[in-house]
Amino acid sequence: MRNEKIVIAFIQDELNVKIMLKILKLVRDEEILANTNKTLRIILRDDHEIHKLLKKNKDDKKKELNQPGVFLGFDERMLGQIINGILEELNVHNFSELVLVEATAAVLNFVKHHDLIRFILPENLTFLVNIVMEHYDKPRVLAIQCLQHISQRDEYKKYITQLGADDILEIKI
Repeated sequence: MRNEKIVIAFIQDELNVKIMLKILKLVRDEEILANTNKTLRIILRDDHEIHKLLKKNKDDKKKELNQPGVFLGFDERMLGQIINGILEELNVHNFSELVLVEATAAVLNFVKHHDLIRFILPENLTFLVNIVMEHYDKPRVLAIQCLQHISQRDEYKKYITQLGADDILEIKI
């Protein structure tokens, strides 16, 4: 999955990502979960080369890549499913530091695209806050970075404050 052309081929079919989200819900094997989250992290990374290659291949897709609500060829519905699927499973997979690292890194890659933050269901921020309060150092740092990015949107900053977690936003990383 580190080769851009393989990533392009993989995300050309939305079913591949849906299968990965299903794996996150059904599987409890640490290695499979970590690798699934790692694949999602790679897909969601801020990589302009992938976006350029997708634009070249857009003839195969019906969606324009630059229209509002489309990222890497995924529509708004799918973007919401991806980010909320990862966030919801953070709470379930908290038994493994490795899984939490890959999952929070995938979330961080998603929220670095500030226009995509709006697809996060606010109640799912609780899972990131829980990681900051209760877990290992590396996923904790990644969760703090996620929350700091997310808080740049006022409606989410209010929700983080309602959770009593606004002090997290002041932590220097």
